[in-house]
Amino acid sequence: MWLLLGALALLLRLAATSNAVPGYVVVLPVQLTYPSTERLCMDLGAVKELLKLNITLKTKVKTYQLLDGFTWDKRQFKCFSFLVPPPEGGMKEVVHIQMFVDETKIHEKQVLIQSINSGTFVQTDKPIYTPGQLVRFRIVTLNSSFIPLNDVYPLVELKHSQFPFTPGNEKQDLG
Repeated sequence: MWLLLGALALLLRLAATSNAVPGYVVVLPVQLTYPSTERLCMDLGAVKELLKLNITLKTKVKTYQLLDGFTWDKRQFKCFSFLVPPPEGGMKEVVHIQMFVDETKIHEKQVLIQSINSGTFVQTDKPIYTPGQLVRFRIVTLNSSFIPLNDVYPLVELKHSQFPFTPGNEKQDLG
């Protein structure tokens, strides 16, 4: 029995040493926020030869190349930044991050992409206006933590339930 266990341990050790990537660590958040820039950090162990590294993010619809053909020739800790793609369907999507070394998949991880929840508030200086009065307003968009976002609104269109409003004629009488 000990002979069988010893032989099995020797086979496992030989299989581990014949692999081009003996050990690695991949660090990535399990939840990504869209829109944002995220980082993927990795450490490939004692690299013995030149490796070609590819990292993909695979959604239901499209595959994104996060890292394409990076050559790794020595042990190093490296971080890569990437733009988080929008989730399919609008709010949430589970995607797959895949890591390839020399065209062989060595790691796959599922992560969640979630859209930032935000709300836009329009505030006027008075609750009721009489016809012909100038309407002053401000607009602010807040994220789910109530932090203002730096959104720009190049055009704000006002609508009245009974009268149409045309941009450029701001002093229009809505009666």
